[in-house]
Amino acid sequence: MTNLRDLPAFACNRSVLNRGSIWFPAYLACVDAFFVNARLAAEFFVKMPSRDFNAHMFVPTWSPPPGIAKRLDRVWWMTSKHIVHIGRERVPRSPEEWQQENMSYRALMRINRDAYGAFKSFVEANAVDGSPHHAMLHGMLSGVRPFSVREASTLHGKDRKAERRATRYLFPDPYASVWWG
Repeated sequence: MTNLRDLPAFACNRSVLNRGSIWFPAYLACVDAFFVNARLAAEFFVKMPSRDFNAHMFVPTWSPPPGIAKRLDRVWWMTSKHIVHIGRERVPRSPEEWQQENMSYRALMRINRDAYGAFKSFVEANAVDGSPHHAMLHGMLSGVRPFSVREASTLHGKDRKAERRATRYLFPDPYASVWWG
C-alpha cells in the first residue's frame, strides 16, 4: 500500500526518471513495481485465491465495494497481461491493435485510491468482526492514505525540486555517443 501511495510520482509518464536512456531503467522499475503492487492489492482484496492469504481469511463475510472491485479486477487483468506473466496477449497482432495504458499521475492515483478504498472497507469490516488485528490495521490505514489534491499539486507543481533538478542537470547519454559516433 505504501508503494501504491508513493510510486505514482516516479511511475507516471511525466516522471523525472522518464527523461532519456540513463534514467529509463529506473523509470521502468518504478512502473513495474507500481503495477505489481497494484496486482497484489487486487489479488488480496478482489481475486482472493483460496491457496493464498486473502481478505476472506481475516473477515470471511467481507466483499469489496462493487465499483472498486470491478476497477481493481481490470488492473489485475492488465497487470497480469503486461507485467507479471508476459503472456501472448501482451503483443498485439497488428500495430493498430496496440493501446497504451493511461500512465498519467491522475490515472495511477485512481488505482491507488481504489486499492485504498478496498483496504479502508476491509479495515472497517475487520473492526465490526472484532478482530484482534484491528488496531494494527487501522494504524496501517492512516499511514497509506493517498495524497490529497493539494499534496499532489505541491508534489507535481512547477516548483517541485525534482523537476528543477532534472532540467538543471542534463546527463549526456553515453549510448548515443557510442551508437552514433
